[in-house]
Amino acid sequence: MKNLTAKKFILNPHNPVGSWSTNDSRYRFYAHKSLAELELICKKINKEWPTENGQSINMNAYPEMGELVLERDRLSDSIRIFSAMAVEGYLNFYGVLRLGQNIYLENFERMPLVQKARSLILVCDDLEISKQHPLIQAAIKVSECRNSLVHPKAIEIPCSNSMAKDLELPVPQTARNAVKSMESFLWNF
Repeated sequence: MKNLTAKKFILNPHNPVGSWSTNDSRYRFYAHKSLAELELICKKINKEWPTENGQSINMNAYPEMGELVLERDRLSDSIRIFSAMAVEGYLNFYGVLRLGQNIYLENFERMPLVQKARSLILVCDDLEISKQHPLIQAAIKVSECRNSLVHPKAIEIPCSNSMAKDLELPVPQTARNAVKSMESFLWNF
């Protein structure tokens, strides 16, 4: 039989002495900067759209507009990813700060974002927060927005094709919501 040992881990204070490297603030900056760019592109598209009332166009017939639309969609997706990266990066920093790198990596790093947030706050701050708490609601929104991009689902659309429009996410509002959720999470944390 092996000699098993157990020891109590040491929880670091919120303001320990030391240095840490993290990219969460860079991703937060990217989300905001990209959102400003997205807003400008959306205004340009709305101003220059070649048909009335936003009716669909053949992108091959309007290649410049097609390029703008692709850029708009790329920026919107990037904002959603950067928002989630900023939140996850902050949680990773907080976990390493409070628990130390080894304990954090061994026990928390691979958790899904919402579970990681709740677990870290429980362990590090002795606070059990519900799924209805604004911090967790913001984490859920950021996580769902990210997951819809990085785990894309296929959906069969009936022949009528009337459902296809309902599946599209509104741009730029979806990106705005991602940044808003990111900021809400960071503010509540």
